Amino acid sequence: MFVPSIVSEREAGQWEDCVPCSGVMLENALRGADVHPATRAEYEGLRRDATGVAEASGDGMKLAELGTGLNRRYSRESRRGGGWPSLLAATPVGTATVVQGSTSGFPARLQEQGPGIAHCVLFARDRDLSGLILDPLKPNGAAPERATLDELRAFHETLPGSEWLVGTYRRIPSMAISIRRQLGDVAIDAAFYDVPGGERVGKFSRAQTVEVVGVPMDQSPDRLNLGWRAVEVTTQAIDGRMAEKVVYLPTEAIANLRDPLPDTSGDAEAARLAGAQGEWDRWHAGLGIPDRPTGGA
Repeated sequence: MFVPSIVSEREAGQWEDCVPCSGVMLENALRGADVHPATRAEYEGLRRDATGVAEASGDGMKLAELGTGLNRRYSRESRRGGGWPSLLAATPVGTATVVQGSTSGFPARLQEQGPGIAHCVLFARDRDLSGLILDPLKPNGAAPERATLDELRAFHETLPGSEWLVGTYRRIPSMAISIRRQLGDVAIDAAFYDVPGGERVGKFSRAQTVEVVGVPMDQSPDRLNLGWRAVEVTTQAIDGRMAEKVVYLPTEAIANLRDPLPDTSGDAEAARLAGAQGEWDRWHAGLGIPDRPTGGA
């Protein structure tokens, strides 16, 4: 699994930024690379997107606000809960979780600022019985510390009402209309793009089955662009690391387009595209424009 760089909250004045720091680390872990910088500007940007206000003394974030910020800034959906049994179930080997707790529950070697601090860390579980603690109280460039599951449990349960948060998947970009999911096959070395028709941003390292989740709109936007599909993939097929993202592929690059549960009652592809066009029509009607422009695909 990919272990991101520590995003430190150490700065002049009061330290109260462990939640957005942990959020930046979580997103980097899910993306399989340090795509977002370990800087104060980045985590304060996440805080602003989450709460709508700039940094101020005493404005420590809640995990519910972190979920909002991850969605707004990184298009990341998340799931939040509390309690050790659900935290353990939500954090299988190979995943990372933002965990809230009290440093009083940690052994002395893990107490960066002494006991008794309500705090958030990122826990990267790379083994069955232990994982790595990425603590925002450490300085940038510091190495993570290993903690057992028992030590993480004590940290989490020492703070009453403590919560955890995991990232799930990236939502469909606003330029695409969601369609009923189907499967398709792409070949090794198939190129993918962050935006339809843009510069290629990478290629698949092996043949892969992808989930087709959307059809983009033309830039106008006055019609669906059927030459492209939005697909959800695990980056394991790209760089060997486990994360999820939505990218674009030319329709011609996707072979054997099919339903997970085939529809034998008619032309499933035509019905799906008609449904996508219906979603577009409803969106377009909401703009108050009476007639949808016509034109080729």
